Amino acid sequence: MATPRALIVGMGIAGLATAMRLREIGWQPVIVERAPERREAGYFVGLFETGRATAQRMGVLDAIGNRTDRDGMTYNVDRSGTKRRPGMGYGRPARRPASHPAW
Repeated sequence: MATPRALIVGMGIAGLATAMRLREIGWQPVIVERAPERREAGYFVGLFETGRATAQRMGVLDAIGNRTDRDGMTYNVDRSGTKRRPGMGYGRPARRPASHPAW
């Protein structure tokens, strides 16, 4: 019986995670990526609870690092550049703490 193969388009976090899992269960993943090389500035990876748990299971969470600025604020901005309202941000908890001065 031939090894099943899967074509994965994109070498982002989702593509890599999918390839890793398929390889674990006996598939042969084939990844195609349009970009000729990695970006010099790096990549933005925003992980919420499920993403953090997945990165932990993959064994890459510690390698990703945490560049969160706990004092930073995130805003949703419309197409004209007008700051609408505070966004959720990646360094803040999902629920609003009762005594947080920025909220």
